[in-house]
Amino acid sequence: MDAKFRPGKFGMKRFEVMERKDADAVHLKSLQLLERMGIKVVSEEGRRLLKAAGAEVDEKTHVCKIPGHLVEESMRKCMRPVKMAARNPAYDFVLDGEHCYACTDGVGLATIDLETGERRPSTLKDVADSARIVDSLPMMHMYNPLVTPLDVPKHAHTVHEYLAALENCEKHFTTGSTYQKEEAVYEIKMASAVVGGEEELRKRPIISNLTCTTSPMVLGMTTDAAIEFSRAGCPPLLMAMPLIGATAPMTVAGAVVLGNAQVIALATVLQLAAPGSPLCYSSEPMAMDVQSGLFEGLFPAADMVRAAHVQMAKRYGIPIFIGGWGTCSKAPDVQAGYEKAFSAFIAYLSGADMTSG
Repeated sequence: MDAKFRPGKFGMKRFEVMERKDADAVHLKSLQLLERMGIKVVSEEGRRLLKAAGAEVDEKTHVCKIPGHLVEESMRKCMRPVKMAARNPAYDFVLDGEHCYACTDGVGLATIDLETGERRPSTLKDVADSARIVDSLPMMHMYNPLVTPLDVPKHAHTVHEYLAALENCEKHFTTGSTYQKEEAVYEIKMASAVVGGEEELRKRPIISNLTCTTSPMVLGMTTDAAIEFSRAGCPPLLMAMPLIGATAPMTVAGAVVLGNAQVIALATVLQLAAPGSPLCYSSEPMAMDVQSGLFEGLFPAADMVRAAHVQMAKRYGIPIFIGGWGTCSKAPDVQAGYEKAFSAFIAYLSGADMTSG
């Protein structure tokens, strides 16, 4: 394997926070949540697909009640295994459940300037520079733009990110900045041009897309973009980001069920749009400090939810991308180091296929 590309291999017993019966209970509760309470689907195309498949759709509230059998049938259709290709074929990898791959986190709005040491708005040059760094690091296997460029037109910033990434990094590329169908169409065309056409992209998907669900129980307009990626054969990473104590229950079990329900609901929509297409489970739970109302970057309960979601992904037989490497520190100091190391270690021990930070 290329010296610039070394994945971690699982070599010890996995860290599990649930017994098998607990995972089965989470699945059952998730199905009950979707069938009895339903989930709000903002996407008109998503609602149309669900209604045609037998879901109960309220066009006034956009709430869709999805039958459990439809969800289970859709989860069985997901492509296995999932291949994550790269501009350079030497960096292709398959999510086989035996290795852990690392990705940068993204969507930052500010950068510490390396020349002045000052904090400033992020630029397109920062995207290109960080892409080149990731390209040279053997412990990094895929690139998510660390920052969002604020010096390009707002409505097209993701297209500029794609170009900067494809020009400066040979590894697999993903982003969580694509919200609109129109953006996805352009990005798929760009990736197709790089690999030699749409059919070649389907064989070797060099791009994927982080598609965030909204807690509690909403599939937003990002669903339309995810549908486009699924139809192109590029795996969406279906992310649950429950905020424990705010948009999600305070209990670990409650947050696990909520996040799982959102992920499998979106998976159902995507399998209706493109049966047998690849996708990945994704989880990045956060927590709110109930005293101050501030966001907590590192919270033990959130790590428990992540580990539980890894088990749920394994139960469904699909790969999982989880956020890790979290910290409450406001600076790149010792505290940030040990907190990030702890959360990354939990992600690795739990058996996550991909981690980011």
